[in-house]
Amino acid sequence: PVSKRKASANRGGKMEPSVENVENEDVTFTKLFGVEQNKRCFECGSDDNVWASLTWGIFLCIDCAGRHRLLGIQTSFVRSIQHDTWTPDQLKCMTYGGNKELEEWFAKYNVPPNSPLDFKYNTECAHYFKRRLRALANNMEWEEEEPSVEDGLKLKESTSFNGVGMSAAAGGVGLAALGASHAIGE
Repeated sequence: PVSKRKASANRGGKMEPSVENVENEDVTFTKLFGVEQNKRCFECGSDDNVWASLTWGIFLCIDCAGRHRLLGIQTSFVRSIQHDTWTPDQLKCMTYGGNKELEEWFAKYNVPPNSPLDFKYNTECAHYFKRRLRALANNMEWEEEEPSVEDGLKLKESTSFNGVGMSAAAGGVGLAALGASHAIGE
């Protein structure tokens, strides 16, 4: 089998999930690492990205994975690419996501790449991206209007920077995709 850490040649463009490319972890991650931006950590640019945030569909190094874990699973559900088993629904989240997609999304809303994580991932634009990613991964229709640039930078209601008072609205990617035994709502 192909190692999950080895990147294949860049096939260009965004992949559309299908049964063929999300049922096998090695094949899926090889294709995802074929996208240049996915070969590095989304947060710090390190090329040692062996972790992923399922919530955001991004790849992370071990240090940044730890930072995401500190945000709590309601904000970022982190998994090991090498040591965890991934379900087809979880692989769809990664396939519809990707570092490039989230990077471009935050750029559209003028969110600086070095913003504090508890700010960046609790803005309205981040929550919109997360809800859209969840809908796409779960084959649901998506018709919600994008927030304006001004509204996109607002913090989600009930969010605080000290980790206390984080809203349940900071939810994950959905029960099925998380493989969780409890609901994390939006």
